[in-house]
Amino acid sequence: MHRFSWLDEHDTEIWLTMWAMISWIPARLDEALKANESMNLSDYLALVEIAQADDQKITMSQLAKATQMSASRLSHILARLERRGLVARSQDSTDRRTNIATLTKDGVEFIVRSTPGYLQKLRELVFDSITPEEADQLNRIMKKIVAKAGPDH
Repeated sequence: MHRFSWLDEHDTEIWLTMWAMISWIPARLDEALKANESMNLSDYLALVEIAQADDQKITMSQLAKATQMSASRLSHILARLERRGLVARSQDSTDRRTNIATLTKDGVEFIVRSTPGYLQKLRELVFDSITPEEADQLNRIMKKIVAKAGPDH
């Protein structure tokens, strides 16, 4: 039987703190978006990625990569966004296998209206708690962890 080593108290505390952060911050952002905009965090993040794309258009594969979501999950999200009139999907004119998500006029208006509240909540939860130097350090640490655990590993 293979023996393993438990985390020591120090590493256990770090892991549990990191787990709390990666669990609770998205949950709080999700709660705020639902309360203020009747939208969940995953839908909002997909919408933001489309808004930030060139000409506010993005292929589904690019959107899946940017949001770290499966094609199936993203399809459900875009269906909800389409029903709200925030996004339109179409086939690429040069490659019919490629689908493109485009932000609508209502989608632009939604992003302009909702983003200040989202950013205020994000600042309150994360950036108001740490100094700019700590934010830089946290970013460097998270990049190292993501490089080991991310999709390209």
